Parts: sequence; C-alpha cells; structure tokens
Amino acid sequence: MTGFARFTAIIFMLLGLVVIVAGGALVYSSLRGSPAPAPTLPGLIPNQPGLMAFAGVVAGAAVAFQGLLLAAVGQVLWLMASMVAEAKLSAEYMAELVRRMGNAIR
Repeated sequence: MTGFARFTAIIFMLLGLVVIVAGGALVYSSLRGSPAPAPTLPGLIPNQPGLMAFAGVVAGAAVAFQGLLLAAVGQVLWLMASMVAEAKLSAEYMAELVRRMGNAIR
C-alpha cells in the first residue's frame, strides 16, 4: 500500500516541478516580449503591450504557484507513506516487547 502512495507522490512531485518550470517559462516569455505584436481588432482591445506583459507575469506566477502546491501535495503524501511504514514497524516491535514481557512475568 505504501508503495503505491510513494509512486503517486513521486509522480505529483515531478509533475509539480514541470508545472513550476512551465510557469517560469511563461513569465520569461511575457517579460521578453514578442518580436512583432499581434494585430488586434480596432476598438475591441487597445494595443497595450505593458498590460499584456503584466498579465503574462501574473498568469505565469499563478501557474508556478499551482505547481508548487502540486509538489507540496506529493511531499505530504510521501511523508504520510513513511509514517505508515514506521508505525507498522513500531507496532511489530511493541508486540514483540509485550510478548517477551508476558513470558518474563510467568
């Protein structure tokens, strides 16, 4: 059971890392700017490259934050799987101790 949880945690952490890199790439590309601005329909959207760059930075930061949360979920899942494995080991040790103490009292 813990093997599946650890495998899922690794997938979450790797996917989170990919999403963080994608968010950083979006921020970089929006700050770098496009070589030729795309034509817009006159009157619908004004041509404001500064506003579009700011929107790209905000969108990239939001995507990177989503990746950060995904990686954190993977780390918590890994921690929980480790805690379950350690709890099982501790229960086995305690059962052995109780068995030995029971034999010592008799």
